[in-house]
Amino acid sequence: MAKFLPRLFSGLKFFIIVMALAAADSLVLQFLFEQIRSKYIVEAALSYHQEFVPFLEEIIESRKIIVAGNQRQLPLPTPTPAQPLPTKIPPTPTPPPTISEANLYNALQDYRTANSRTHLVFEENLCVYARKRVQEHLRRLETLKPDETPLDAHAGFQRDADSGELFRVTDMKAVAENLAYLPAYTTATQIIEWGWDSSTAHRDAQLSNDWTHVCLSGKYPFYVGIFGRR
Repeated sequence: MAKFLPRLFSGLKFFIIVMALAAADSLVLQFLFEQIRSKYIVEAALSYHQEFVPFLEEIIESRKIIVAGNQRQLPLPTPTPAQPLPTKIPPTPTPPPTISEANLYNALQDYRTANSRTHLVFEENLCVYARKRVQEHLRRLETLKPDETPLDAHAGFQRDADSGELFRVTDMKAVAENLAYLPAYTTATQIIEWGWDSSTAHRDAQLSNDWTHVCLSGKYPFYVGIFGRR
C-alpha cells in the first residue's frame, strides 16, 4: 500500500493542475466572450446612430406641417387617377324574324299538298295589294288606341272592295283575304299551320280549291294572304 501512495499523490497533483488550468481557461474564454459581445453592442449602437436615426429624422421632416401664409396644411400624396367604373352594356335586342313572301308561299303549298289540295299560282298583282295591307296595319299599330285591336277586322279590305280598287289592283273577279297578327311566331310554317289553321274561316280560305292564284306577304308582326280567281 505504501508503495502506491507516491503514485496516488502524483495523480492527484496532476488532476489539480488540470482543473486549475481548465478554470483559468474558462475565465479567459468568458472574458474574451464579454469583450466580443461588448464590441458588438458598441458597433450596433454606432450603426443605429449612423443609419437608422437619420432615416427617422428624414421621415419626421417630411411630415412636418408646412406653413404657407396664414394657412397650415399637410403635404398630400400624389393623387392617383380614378379608374372609370365599368359601363353596363345593355343586351342587344333580338331582331324580329324576317319571313319572305317565298317562304310563306312555299309553306302554303306544302300545307295544301299535305291536305290534297290543288296548286295555287303565285300572282304579283295580288302581292301588290297584300303589301299595301301590311303597311296599313303597321301604321295602325303606331297609332293604336287602348280600345283598338292590331287588326282592322278586314275593314280596309271591305273598303277597297266597295270602291272597286281591290279588283282593279289585283285584276281578279273574286278575292279573299287572310289577316294575322302573330308576334310570337317566327317561321312561315307556324303562320300557316298554327295561326290561320286554328281559325275555321282562315283555314277554309287557304285550303279552298275555288282559288287559283295567291300571294302572301308580311312584315313582323303582321301577315296578309290574298287569294284570287279570274
